[in-house]
Amino acid sequence: AMMLGSAFTITGLKTLKVLLFILATGCLLFFFARNEVTALKKTEDALRRSEKKFRALADSLPQIIFETDETGNLSFANKNAFDLFGYSKRDFDQGLNALDMISPDDRERAMENMLKILKGEELLDREYTAVRKDGDTFPVAIHSNRIMEGDNPVGLRGIIFDLTELKIAEKALKENEEKYRDLYEESKKTEEVYRSLFHTLADAIVLYDLDGKVNYINPAFSKIFGWTLEDLEGEHLHFVPDSEKEATMAGVEVIMGKGKAIQGFESKRYTKDGSLLEVSVSASRFHDHEGAPAGMLSILRDTSEKKQLETQLQEAHRME
Repeated sequence: AMMLGSAFTITGLKTLKVLLFILATGCLLFFFARNEVTALKKTEDALRRSEKKFRALADSLPQIIFETDETGNLSFANKNAFDLFGYSKRDFDQGLNALDMISPDDRERAMENMLKILKGEELLDREYTAVRKDGDTFPVAIHSNRIMEGDNPVGLRGIIFDLTELKIAEKALKENEEKYRDLYEESKKTEEVYRSLFHTLADAIVLYDLDGKVNYINPAFSKIFGWTLEDLEGEHLHFVPDSEKEATMAGVEVIMGKGKAIQGFESKRYTKDGSLLEVSVSASRFHDHEGAPAGMLSILRDTSEKKQLETQLQEAHRME
């Protein structure tokens, strides 16, 4: 009986040890499992915070931010994407493919470009016509890169720029360029007409720019005063005697400052060889195609012979 009792005692001790080992192992496993769950929960919380921060940042951008899988199915889109394309969150949850938002005319090209990006190729062709849910179209530029998991491309991540305002500005600029080109051509024709007219006049004509530099003189000016256009173009014309400068500058102020023309202003001017001529000056301000002052037109008539005749007549009368 004592031997049997001892056997049971030994067996009980072994069983107890096993139970204690199992209990200790279970406690350790529970401890490690609890730590693993806690760490996993912390990681999940960090991921949720990171995702929330990313979405908040993406929603704050004026452009469209998106992600798709390798077939174009949308997996992420920011708030501006829904606003611009007109889709709802419910539409997104039911499944949307980015290629369906490209005009049929551009869809095949967009699909080919998507495959090129997934292969790691660079694209220069990024502009498409996009389609809203209601069927309206608008121009966009899409910049995207592939999403990699290890060595495998699993989708695309990118930005979409709405080019509507840019295209409107480009169209307006092009129209303005065409308008100004037409105006320029018309002004050139008008200038040719005036130059032809100026070439036939017997009076001397000078065109000054706003800085008072010579832009043009007609052949009569060269004949009367001796200077050629090559001598004077882009230069100031110094042919006003000191005695006439004050009155001349006052006349220029009336013409350019007030926009009033003067006619038959009696004055004197030097020629290239230093001779002094009596002249009658008529001048006015001229304008560009937008109506802004562009310079001054001056017409000078040589009245030296007339003045000499008048002097001779006066002397003849005195002799009578």
